[in-house]
Amino acid sequence: MLQPVNNFQSKPLILIADDDQMGFDVILLLKENLSINCIHENVVSMDATHYEDFLLERRKLMAKKN
Repeated sequence: MLQPVNNFQSKPLILIADDDQMGFDVILLLKENLSINCIHENVVSMDATHYEDFLLERRKLMAKKN
């Protein structure tokens, strides 16, 4: 079972998988989450200088979703 962990130091929430979930495909879960939230997969290679590109891509995905 995934357990939420929060260290209360302004860091993102981290999910830790128990031993019984070693086969869980974290990459697939991430891609699904990005898709649900209309965020293009290339976001992982972006930095703050790409913010306008990020917004443009997200708007396109949001328009397709509706």
